Amino acid sequence: MTDNLRRDFSVLLSLTGKEDVFDVLDELGVLPAEHLSGVQRLPGNRYDVTFKTADIRRRFWPIFNSAKKLTASWYAGSTSLVTVLHVPLELDDNIVKFVLGRYGQVVSSRLLCYEKFPCVSNGIRQYKVNLKKDIPSSLFLGGRQCLVRYYGQPRTCLKCGLDGHEAKTCDNRRCFKCFNLGHTSKDCKATVVCTTCNKEGHNFRECTVSFANKARLSSEWTEGGAALRPTREDPEGQDANVAEEKGEVSAGMSVDLSEEKVATCESQLEL
Repeated sequence: MTDNLRRDFSVLLSLTGKEDVFDVLDELGVLPAEHLSGVQRLPGNRYDVTFKTADIRRRFWPIFNSAKKLTASWYAGSTSLVTVLHVPLELDDNIVKFVLGRYGQVVSSRLLCYEKFPCVSNGIRQYKVNLKKDIPSSLFLGGRQCLVRYYGQPRTCLKCGLDGHEAKTCDNRRCFKCFNLGHTSKDCKATVVCTTCNKEGHNFRECTVSFANKARLSSEWTEGGAALRPTREDPEGQDANVAEEKGEVSAGMSVDLSEEKVATCESQLEL
C-alpha cells in the first residue's frame, strides 16, 4: 500500500548544519501558520516538511533546491495526471507533449474514448507529467484555446492568464498575437509569437519545429514525450522534455473570448 501513497504536499529536507529547522525555513520565507501542515523529524537530521497545498510546495521547491543549508528531494510518485480538453483531433500529439514539456517531463499520454463506442474518441487527452512548474488553466494548441486541469493546479484567468481572479471579473486586455497585456491584437505593433515553439516571427501553422514521427493516439498509455526530428545542428535529435525552457507557452490565433464562451470554458474546466 505504501508504494501507492501520494506525497504531493511533502518534501524531504536534509540539513547540513545544526540549525533549528524552523530557523532555516524562516530564512527561506516559509511561514508555518500560513504554509505548513506539519514538520516531522526523521533520523539523520532529516525532516518531512508537509505544505498545506501542492501549489505551495511547488512554489517553494526552487527556493529549497538552491538553498545552501540543506538538500531537498521530492518523494517518488509525484507524477501529475494532466487532462487537456478541446484539442483538435487532427493535431499531432507531439505538439501537445512538446508544449507541456516546458512545464515538466512528459512521461506518457493517452486519448479517451466513449464507453459506449470505444472506437470513437471524445477528444479528451491525458498526460502523466513530472511537473517542474504549474501549467496555466488554458493553453492555445492548434489555434484553439484548450483547457488544462490537474489535481492541485492553481486557477488562472482564461482571458488574461493571470491568477487571483476569473475571466468573468477580468478587466485586462490581452493580445492574442504577441500575448502581452494592455492591448488587443487589432492594435498590436509587435511581432507575432508562435504558440508551438514560443518564438517570434511566425504563427503555429508556419512553425519549423518538426518531430521524428507523428505520435500515435491510443486509448492505452503511450510512453515517452515528444521526440524532435534530427537537424543539421542536432543530428541525433532531441527529446522535447529536455528542450530549453523559455517560459509559459501560449498560442496565437484569434479566439472567441466573449463572456458566454469564457463562462462555458470555465464550467467545463471543473472535471
